[in-house]
Amino acid sequence: MKITHASTARLADRLETRWILSASSYASVYALIQKYFQPIKYSDHPWTQSIFFNNDSHDLPPEISIKLRRYFKKPVPGAFRPVPGIWHLDEVITDHTQLHQKHKTRTAIDYHAAMKRYRRKNVLCAMTQTDYLCPLNTPLRPYTAIEYHRDHFTNKAGDCRITLDRDIRFWHQLAEGTWIPLGQEYGIRFEIKCLPSVLSSALWKTLRALLVRNRALPIGGKRYAALNRLSAWQRTIMPLPQNEAPGVEYGASFEVKTGTAYALSAELYQLFTRTPRFAITSDRPWISEGGLIRIYFKDQFRINLYGDTFRWVWSPSLRSPISTSLIRRQRQEKSGYRLITPPLIREYFSTHAFHGALLQGRRQFWVEGQDRRVFQISIFRSTNFSSSSQLNQVDIQYVGRAIPADPQNPEKKIECQLRTLARLVKSHCGELTPARRSLFAFAAMEDQDMSNPVPQVLSRIGKDRISERAKATR
Repeated sequence: MKITHASTARLADRLETRWILSASSYASVYALIQKYFQPIKYSDHPWTQSIFFNNDSHDLPPEISIKLRRYFKKPVPGAFRPVPGIWHLDEVITDHTQLHQKHKTRTAIDYHAAMKRYRRKNVLCAMTQTDYLCPLNTPLRPYTAIEYHRDHFTNKAGDCRITLDRDIRFWHQLAEGTWIPLGQEYGIRFEIKCLPSVLSSALWKTLRALLVRNRALPIGGKRYAALNRLSAWQRTIMPLPQNEAPGVEYGASFEVKTGTAYALSAELYQLFTRTPRFAITSDRPWISEGGLIRIYFKDQFRINLYGDTFRWVWSPSLRSPISTSLIRRQRQEKSGYRLITPPLIREYFSTHAFHGALLQGRRQFWVEGQDRRVFQISIFRSTNFSSSSQLNQVDIQYVGRAIPADPQNPEKKIECQLRTLARLVKSHCGELTPARRSLFAFAAMEDQDMSNPVPQVLSRIGKDRISERAKATR
């Protein structure tokens, strides 16, 4: 049966969850989906190119996504190049307090008309919702691009749609007409787009079992996957300086009123362009943006998911306060970036007890003092998957020194400069309060609210592994 766009139009306002599966599971997952879903064939163009708009200040909040999309019969060879003609313009608002509910509008537009439209804008107000009034420091431009192959499926009721995305490639527009490659994502993106009622149906139980069996992990959107790759590329061209105090981390954290956090990144960046004692680092003058999912376990072990890669982190001790807002902690043990595989996921979830999970978006930039000590200023929003509550924070962290280490008690000087930076930030943003909650505590899974698919699946992966081992010993 051929499914038309009209039959799935009501999914424009929908819940959406994204998962990453091993590429080796593609055939078996595809076959299982066909038992419950019907393939959708919109056209004979299964390849998609998407261009995401942004600017160098990263003014677009995480709730808003603006992209152009076009479809092709086969992958476009060689370097990325936008093709003139008619594209689909998607403007999307995601409500992170409602199980990541999406509201999408799509219009057909000529490529050059879209470029003119966003070059003229200095304020963006999506879908007339003043909660998302977004001042732009500079006009939007094509910032990242993505190409991938997509398979579509829908159920008979038309209230749930599945997409399988593979062979995903990323680019960043460094300058007008110059696109640099950011690599390819390994694995399959399994995306569920459904009405809220589906989560209480037998169909969801079937999908949940499929995700648990294949050790699926939640994944952020492709927009943030591209930004993560851009940040990784920036780190390769300009590594961070060496920490003078090995084994110890110094920082200051403040909580920010919900709704104002992301506007602070550009404001604080501008503040440090005119502050005499600290300046934006000349060799790292950009604002960086990215997103990740943090999966916490009860023994202070966690996994940071960046897309198809992850790092494990172990915090051997809790933070100790230096003053009201300053903290000192034993340096965390971290792995390098590793590719996600089912055996690794099975190992972690069978040896550590699941605690909770956060979706986190982050913007950051770097400043240095007159003695060349470098500090990272981060503004981030963490959303608890279980309760959908949010925690917005400004974090100042000592990174290292751009010249040889100071042998004369560097710890005292680091603490002194941190206090000065904290006073500067707080004086500019008067509504900041010292952070009282750790992210570990904030991530705790709330048993009374397990309506979100992410904690439902993650809490079952470890139990599924334990039951497998119990059966094997019988």
